[in-house]
Formats: sequence, C-alpha cells, structure tokens
Amino acid sequence: MSGWPWERWSDAGEWTWGLLLVALFLAALVGVLLTVLWKRRAARWAGSRARTHGLAAERDAEALLEDAGYKVVARQLEGAAHVYIDGTRRESIIKVDLVVERRGRRYVVEVKSGQQRHATQDGTRRQLLEYAHVFAPYDLLLVNTRDGEIHEIRFDYARIGD
Repeated sequence: MSGWPWERWSDAGEWTWGLLLVALFLAALVGVLLTVLWKRRAARWAGSRARTHGLAAERDAEALLEDAGYKVVARQLEGAAHVYIDGTRRESIIKVDLVVERRGRRYVVEVKSGQQRHATQDGTRRQLLEYAHVFAPYDLLLVNTRDGEIHEIRFDYARIGD
C-alpha cells in the first residue's frame, strides 16, 4: 500500500465521503471569504451614505443661514488642538463645517441633522466646547437642519469653588 487515499479506501463509499468532506471545507472557506467581502463593502457603502447625507445637510444649512442674512466665508475650515501627554505635544486637526459672517461677526458653524442635533446632548456639547476653544474668538452657531433652526451657542465656564 503506497499511502495514496484512493489506494487505502477499499470501496467507493469511503472515497465519496472524502470528496464530500473536501467539498464542504471549500464551501465553508468560500462562505467565509464572501462574508468578509460583503461586510467590507457594506461598511464602505454606509460611510459613503453618511457623507452624502452630511453634504446634503450642509447645503441645507447654507440655505438656512443665507436666508437669515449670514454669508458663508469658508467650508471645512481646519484648526489645530494641541494636547500634552506626559510632556509630549500632540496635535489634532479639528474641522468645522462652515464659517459664516453677519454684521461684522464671524461664527463657526456645526451642522446637525440626526439624533445628536441639540446643544445639550453630550456629543454635540463636547464638539461645540472644542470649537469654542480651538476657533476662539469666533462665535458658535449650531444649525439643526432637521428642524430648520439656527442657534447661537455660548458657554459659561463655571469653575469649581465659584
């Protein structure tokens, strides 16, 4: 006996079971590969859809702001935030949706159209606080395109012990 599977199996039944096991293994492998590819494609599609939705909301916000007398002076303006971690300076780039101007005042604008569209919600509030620090002395506007609202935002920085 030389060791080849077909020489060891004495009847066709054993040979058939061997082929069946190989076919099942290959089918499982193809299934795993297709699942991975599908998940990657779905993630790209979801990201693309969110970007498209965000761009549409920004266009809607521009129209709301222009109707209210604001002039758009910049889109996707970048600012830098510097954080020191154990004495090492790290930089983070912060982007605002729009910068507008009205009556000689400039505002950074955050556009919201989804669930986190109110200034008191944790994520939105933190984002606006970050903008207040990075883009000072500009004022802040929050545009809620779902409800068609423009809000001027200011923070009172109460300190512990005040």
